Amino acid sequence: MNLAEHILNPGLATPDKLAMSVVGLSRADRWSNARLRQAVLQTANGFQMMGLKAGAQVLLHLPPGPAAPIVLLGAIAAGLVPAIDLRATERVGGPMADIAPSLIVAEKLAVACGQDVPQASPQQLLDAGEPAGFDFIQRDPDQPAYLATNGVGCSHRVALAALQFLVKAHDLCAQDRFLQVGGWDELSQLEIGLLAPLLAGGSVLIPSAGVEPYQIPLLGSRHGGTILCGRASALQGLIGPHWRSWNGLRLGLATSRPDGEELQNSWQQHTGTDLRGPSERDNEPAVLPD
Repeated sequence: MNLAEHILNPGLATPDKLAMSVVGLSRADRWSNARLRQAVLQTANGFQMMGLKAGAQVLLHLPPGPAAPIVLLGAIAAGLVPAIDLRATERVGGPMADIAPSLIVAEKLAVACGQDVPQASPQQLLDAGEPAGFDFIQRDPDQPAYLATNGVGCSHRVALAALQFLVKAHDLCAQDRFLQVGGWDELSQLEIGLLAPLLAGGSVLIPSAGVEPYQIPLLGSRHGGTILCGRASALQGLIGPHWRSWNGLRLGLATSRPDGEELQNSWQQHTGTDLRGPSERDNEPAVLPD
């Protein structure tokens, strides 16, 4: 079994459909299902060409953007066990004490504390690999698909079951477009805002660098966003006297638990839609551990 294969397979039916887009006020970097799958497989092959064997741990030290999901899915596709450090500062600290990575993948050279670990950029992995002929490396379903940065693993089987639960619980579908708010600064945002949408055949919209919170509604309207996804604090920061919702927005998904009912009430008042969060999913299997 390979979790990345299950996540990407829904896109096979519609190769030209939008899977992911980095959206700005003047342009968008669009990734079709076919383009995303090719980049993931090319990255996976790049990992293998660098000599990494199935089961090896890799630390992903990447900012929000297309490279993060491509490298994450590429590592899983290659049978590796990625750990995700979403702070993306220049320094790698705590995670290194709990895992034993064979490679760090970073946009810029990261300073690893206390260990001498080889590093590569996402582009180096792409350049090293070729997608032609590469297939997903099948792993024991009960082996880790990825690690939290505290070293706790999540198996292919459990991750897929929980993502399927999310898709069903929130009625996610291929017509949904998930607009991210506040970046991917925790693992649950990758689960709710990336992996589940792709499994449902939907599209992920990532605001480009420099987009301000007050500009999110403009991007949502322009690019057809149907779901806003982010930490409760990031969603709270959007709501204000100048908030303007748009036709097509149907749901807000908070990846962290709101404090009290203030945000829930404010969200419904300003958008006319529901806001759901982890508190409504307490019985769901854990996907991305804290």
